[in-house]
This record gives sequence, structure tokens and C-alpha cells, in this order.
Amino acid sequence: MGIFDWLRKRGETPAAPEEPGAVRPAPSPVRGGLPTPLSDLMARVLEEGSEQDWAAFHEAFMRSPVGVIASQVAESDSQTGTGPLRTGLARVATPDGRVMVLACAGRDAFARNFHERFNREILGRELARVVLAIPECEGILVNSAASFDSLAIGRDQIPGLLERYA
Repeated sequence: MGIFDWLRKRGETPAAPEEPGAVRPAPSPVRGGLPTPLSDLMARVLEEGSEQDWAAFHEAFMRSPVGVIASQVAESDSQTGTGPLRTGLARVATPDGRVMVLACAGRDAFARNFHERFNREILGRELARVVLAIPECEGILVNSAASFDSLAIGRDQIPGLLERYA
């Protein structure tokens, strides 16, 4: 018995030998097999980038739950040194220097494929409202759950998206 036979789960049948010249489907970039509809739309934007692709991505983003990295931050009180807790969101600087809130499409799939640091979910439209309330934040950087790609939603785009999809 070989090592692969030993590792094979009980009841699993071995794959049939491949015929020479047979066409195999390309392996899925998503290792976990979870659906990634928002990430799929991101891939379309990156491949083609048409106005329709961007509109479909923006609409799906605004209506979908997205992952964020949230932490509790104490507000400083001058008398006690501590104060009430508020939630802080992780931010990242883009290559062009803009500081944006970090988000991920499909938190469960992202956790399975990459890491689990995205610890909370929020609807895209709610995250967009939060970003507008942070004056120094210049938008949202959305990471794909299916690939190492990301798309930026600039602060200047957010009011129009909220008007259209909220």
C-alpha cells in the first residue's frame, strides 16, 4: 500500500487514469470551494473593466456583506485616562498613497483561502456610510476572496453609490 492509498479517505474511490491528450478543467483559484459572487464580479472588472462590469460590482458590493478588521479602541478621558470604547476599522495605504478602509469580499471564503483577520461583517452600503464619516479616509479597498486581487472604491464615488443603491 502506497502513502496516497493510506491517506485516501475511507470510501473514496481513486480517480480514473487520465487519457493522453485529455482536456482537464482549469483548477479553481478558490481552494475552499465556497461561492464567491462578489469576487467573481471583481475578476470580471479586472479582466474587461467595462462600465457594466463596474456597475455590477458596485451594486453587488453595496448590497453584500463584506468582511472588515474591527477592533475596540478606548477613547481617552483627560481625568481617568480611559473612556468609552469605540470600534476602529483597519486601514491600509494603497500604492498611490491613499489611506482606505480594508474590506474583503466573501468573509468565509476569504478566511478559508487566506486568513481569518477579517473578524466582522458589515453590509457594503453601511461600510460606505462609515467611510464618509471618517474625514481622513479616502475610500474602501476590497480584497477578493478568490485571488490576490483588490479593487478600490474612492471616497468621491461613495455618495453616488449610496444614492443609487442604498
